[in-house]
Amino acid sequence: MARILLVDDDASLVEVLALAFQEAGHAALSARGGTAALAVLRQIEQVDTTSDRVETVIGAGDRFRAFRG
Repeated sequence: MARILLVDDDASLVEVLALAFQEAGHAALSARGGTAALAVLRQIEQVDTTSDRVETVIGAGDRFRAFRG
């Protein structure tokens, strides 16, 4: 089982994806935007990350630096 953080400003999309991941046996967390995602990530001990695109609010480099605290 994986713990997956879904981040998007489209709540409907996040909800559908969360249900799909949960049905596949994974734990799905969600956040509405980069700042909220960082708050969730700071509570998680180990983080592996991937993104479908570079964020405009929080760039990829900033995202990785933020993971470190």
